Amino acid sequence: MSSTASHTVPDASRQPVPDAYKSDCLPCRITGTATALGLSTYLFWERSRIAYPDAKSCANEALTQEIKRVKTHRGVLAGLGIAFAAAGVYRAVMPAD
Repeated sequence: MSSTASHTVPDASRQPVPDAYKSDCLPCRITGTATALGLSTYLFWERSRIAYPDAKSCANEALTQEIKRVKTHRGVLAGLGIAFAAAGVYRAVMPAD
C-alpha cells in the first residue's frame, strides 16, 4: 500500500526565533569571557616557554633557519593570544540585545 499523503517538514529558516534564544544570559557571558581570556593566557604562557636556540649547538645556516622557525612560532602564538584576548574583552563589554 502506498500513501499518497504528502508529508512536509516546516522550513526552520522561515520560523521566527523566540526572544528567549536571542538574549544573552550573564552566566553565558562570564563563561565566554573566561574561556577566551583563559585561552589567551595559555597561549602567551606557551609562547614564553619557547626558547631561542643556542648558537653553539647549530651550524650558522641551521641556526638561522631555527631562529626563523622560533620567531614565526612565537609570532603566531602572540597573534592568536592577542586575538583571543580581544574576543574575551569584546564578549565582556558587548551590549546585550
